Amino acid sequence: MVIAFESVGLSRSVVADFFPGMTSRISGIGIKGLEDKILEMHEKAYSEVTPLPQGGFYRYRADGERHAHDPLLIHKLQEAVATESYSTYREYANGVNGRKPMMLRDLLDFQSDRDSISTDKVESITEIRRRLCAPAISIGALSREAHETLAIAMNRIGAKSNSGEGGKIANVSHHAKTVTMRTLR
Repeated sequence: MVIAFESVGLSRSVVADFFPGMTSRISGIGIKGLEDKILEMHEKAYSEVTPLPQGGFYRYRADGERHAHDPLLIHKLQEAVATESYSTYREYANGVNGRKPMMLRDLLDFQSDRDSISTDKVESITEIRRRLCAPAISIGALSREAHETLAIAMNRIGAKSNSGEGGKIANVSHHAKTVTMRTLR
């Protein structure tokens, strides 16, 4: 039997006992921790006859659960982009990098055994953009307007656009907005 999943967040002993054969490269909570969490949630649910707190799982609440896309940080990022302010971007970056880990990637860091290269050896953004291509997204998944917007954006930066799975819009190179979107086969 092949198990195509990997456990993240459960201890290796829990995985070995209850999900034999499943890969678990990152350990996590064990049986005792699961029991404590269940009892804590049960206590909250049945100890008082008052409404449970909203928590903020689906909607941001200042006193609720932490969100990866914290509105204050998102506002900082938008402000940095709109004003082209590197110092405001640094405030955003410091806020993201200074918070407690929320995702596995928050636990990763870059390490290299190589020396940095000089920026004049780095390929220009214009050359990099020529290799970019907006991915094929079915016309059924996005509206025609969304496809055209993607094509316009990619064309403006000198990149390519792929209109979708084929057969829907054979050629849209005559559009008034200078959309050059074609179906790749």
